[in-house]
Amino acid sequence: MTNSRSAFLLCALLILSLSPLFAAENEIRSALQPLVDSGEMPGFVTIVATKDKIVQIDTIGYADVEAKKPMKEDTIFWIASTSKPIAAAALMILVDEGKVDLDAPIANYLSDYGDFANQKVAVKNDDGTVLLKKPNALPTVRQALSHTSGFAFFSPFMVKYGIDSLPPTKLATVVSMMNFDDEPGDGYNYSNVGIDLTSAIVEKVSGMSFDEFLSKRIFQPLGMNTTFFVPTNEQVERIAKSYGFGKEKNRIGVMEISQLTYPLDGANRFPEAGGGLFSTASDTLRFFQMLARGGELDGRRILSEAAVEEMTKKQTGNRPESYGLGMGVNGIDFGHGGAHGNDAYVENSTGMIRIYMVQVAGVPKQGEAKTRFDQAAAKVFQNP
Repeated sequence: MTNSRSAFLLCALLILSLSPLFAAENEIRSALQPLVDSGEMPGFVTIVATKDKIVQIDTIGYADVEAKKPMKEDTIFWIASTSKPIAAAALMILVDEGKVDLDAPIANYLSDYGDFANQKVAVKNDDGTVLLKKPNALPTVRQALSHTSGFAFFSPFMVKYGIDSLPPTKLATVVSMMNFDDEPGDGYNYSNVGIDLTSAIVEKVSGMSFDEFLSKRIFQPLGMNTTFFVPTNEQVERIAKSYGFGKEKNRIGVMEISQLTYPLDGANRFPEAGGGLFSTASDTLRFFQMLARGGELDGRRILSEAAVEEMTKKQTGNRPESYGLGMGVNGIDFGHGGAHGNDAYVENSTGMIRIYMVQVAGVPKQGEAKTRFDQAAAKVFQNP
């Protein structure tokens, strides 16, 4: 009887000790699984973490709904504009080294690739005509990273052929022939073009290709072994399918990533700093843990604390839009989302890091899914 009672008490204590883990696991799964079961969302890989450790990682639903291929921790995603903070970090490495001045004109670094000193501002008159005028000042590196440079979202070439259709320095040449949409420094205009120009600066100043610089200075030191612009054939098989709203009512359907050039492992694709990277949830976490730790992770310093502070503070003045250098900032958290639904943010007050990987665009339930995750992640973080 004594042995039976002891065994019962031991089992009870074990269950109690594990119950918070089970409860935490169910918070996110119970929030998102119903959207997978209903066919309204495909699948997710999510991580809730601190700057030092993973609190919880979940894989829910499918990387390929039709094939019933489950999401896995190493599933690869097109992270789209979550590429922007990584591009900004690359530039800030050169700022730390005294090789780039944030407040210098872009023209100082890119004169070899085009005439950046004589671009014009396109001003629309009341009658619809367009007047080209000299800008009051040339756009700076800081403005390029904070979407206040005056450049358009995409260049016409990118719209027609894909955002990844030219290497950075050749893209810079195309951009040098564009006019500004706004007076540099005066307005906020979300611009892949501006971010892409900073990758051309990285190439010019470092003497490396942009993808090589990222690999040597960020990805390898941080152990981001599955983050890249151009996947191998094997890696293509690990990329989660992208889904849009299908022809059947309330159904999702497979779609190509319209901004990229196919095949994804083809030779006609190039590094695009504003939205070209592929990565995993765990790799993306490593980058944001580095930021959360002030530029260092596992004893490897990527950025100075001053550089991270510059990246994560508001750079858009009194404008309603709140953006730092290569990432959104709002006083509550900092990070960036992507065009096909993924998201990565660090919460300032608690240090909570949320990594949310999904591949959808224009799906009715994607906003609700993100809200459900955010709410569940907060519960998991508070009660690990």
